[in-house]
Amino acid sequence: MGLEVSAHAKINLGLEILRKLENGMHELNMITQSVSLCDYVNVSINSENVGIRLTCDKNICQLEENIAYKAAEYFFRDFGIFCNGIEIHINKNIPVKSGLGGGSADAAAVIFALSKIYGVIESNYNDFLSFFLQNPKNSEKILKISSKIGSDVPICLIGGTLIFSNNIFKSIAPIQDCKIILIKPGFGISTKQAYNEFDSNSFLEKPKDRIENLELAIISKNIDNIFKKVFNDFECIQNHHDRFKLTGSGSARFRIFSDKKNAEFVFSKICKKKQNNSYVFLCEPVNFGVKIIDNFRN
Repeated sequence: MGLEVSAHAKINLGLEILRKLENGMHELNMITQSVSLCDYVNVSINSENVGIRLTCDKNICQLEENIAYKAAEYFFRDFGIFCNGIEIHINKNIPVKSGLGGGSADAAAVIFALSKIYGVIESNYNDFLSFFLQNPKNSEKILKISSKIGSDVPICLIGGTLIFSNNIFKSIAPIQDCKIILIKPGFGISTKQAYNEFDSNSFLEKPKDRIENLELAIISKNIDNIFKKVFNDFECIQNHHDRFKLTGSGSARFRIFSDKKNAEFVFSKICKKKQNNSYVFLCEPVNFGVKIIDNFRN
């Protein structure tokens, strides 16, 4: 038995860094949006193998460092399920070191697929957000496991338009009827380095109520007003571009368009000028983070 799951990139509509914790991590408030750009993750049982086998169509980090692999390890360990041979294959489309959450999305897809295969999540749910909204208590253990792997993993698992504030996840009405252009330059940014640079500039004063004001803009469904309220605390340590906003710690940037034809025009214009080692994507918002797109038998 196997499942193919789409693992969707996310953009940060709001990213507020509150403080550095004693364990070296940072307390954050965020509003994120899943987009149509995605990786495809195949997870299947293969009883001829022992343990977990992971492959990818592109060069990725060492096995023990890959968080999709760690996701499978944590799933079997924390649920006390015997691993009778699992194969994971990732088809990558989301650029690495971009702030788009590609690795976290892959890990989320693995957790969701295994939860479906081993009956942790009932068969009638094809995406985790639907399960989360209808079974918040039953979702807690899965979200707890995913948060051990990385702070963006539960965000990519739930997906849609999501507020994370005071360590609570709140799903709100999705952004619709717009296009999003993503630009990933020919360089990546280390998340650890970005936080270190931010900490050295943390004396900068920040406006209040930004998360609340952004949420109100999203509720209003006015796309242009939403984009005006987009913010990211990492902007203070990077060159600011008014027309395109930073996602995560970078290096990718995005712009939201209410006029779809204008978005297609700008996208075409950027594609003609882009460098060989950069990426440009034309996307739409989606109301899920991971979703089953195929069931198959080995």
